[in-house]
Amino acid sequence: CDATRWRRFVHQFGQQEGMGVLSAPLAMAGFLGTEGQTISIGFLSSLPMRQMDEVTSSAVLQTALHASFGEGTSLTWLMDRDGKSGRSLLEELRLQRAERRAELEERATNNDAVARVQDTFPGAKIIDVFLPENLEITDVR
Repeated sequence: CDATRWRRFVHQFGQQEGMGVLSAPLAMAGFLGTEGQTISIGFLSSLPMRQMDEVTSSAVLQTALHASFGEGTSLTWLMDRDGKSGRSLLEELRLQRAERRAELEERATNNDAVARVQDTFPGAKIIDVFLPENLEITDVR
């Protein structure tokens, strides 16, 4: 398991019907590493850590962990005040959305049709762009 694979796992797990509550704390954790069959994750805040006992005792999560990383895989977590765990899934998705939004806004601003509308209606602005949902984590920065 590496950071990219961990984020993909959490993202796919969270996309399953009814798994939002279980995956929310996992999405806030950064990946610290593995030792044997134990995956270590770190939290910058204690709030999601309070839910981890309940989350990790879930049979659904245990089944998903074993299916993705092998039988006997377990999770351990700790407070990561130094940020050694890097970006969480939540942070990575926010960054990707912001980059995609900026790209789409720039393309819309430079579009000929938008320029013609702004010529016809002075002061017209692009308020927002449609931002499709990220389907998976493709890379980790």
